[in-house]
Amino acid sequence: MDCRIPVILAYAMAAYTLSSFLYLFTTKFTNTGTPIADEINKNPELKKLQAKSRKDRGIIFFISICISAIFLSFVKPFHGCYNFNNNQEIFLSNTI
Repeated sequence: MDCRIPVILAYAMAAYTLSSFLYLFTTKFTNTGTPIADEINKNPELKKLQAKSRKDRGIIFFISICISAIFLSFVKPFHGCYNFNNNQEIFLSNTI
């Protein structure tokens, strides 16, 4: 594989992408639900539901990140990528 990207960045991007897919899959096929904004403002009980939903979805996403990181540590899809040397990293950090 001929790629020229900092490996840590490649793994971070891959983990975030996999986490997003896991999040979408989990929330689509479980009873997580999506509260409606207008009804939330009218009913204080729905505000509690929104808070619970937000917490549940945050936990799902955090678990998805952990699963993605573990999966990537076993698969190592960027193992053969070229690591930037120190001069290239300094150049990139100064240009961004």
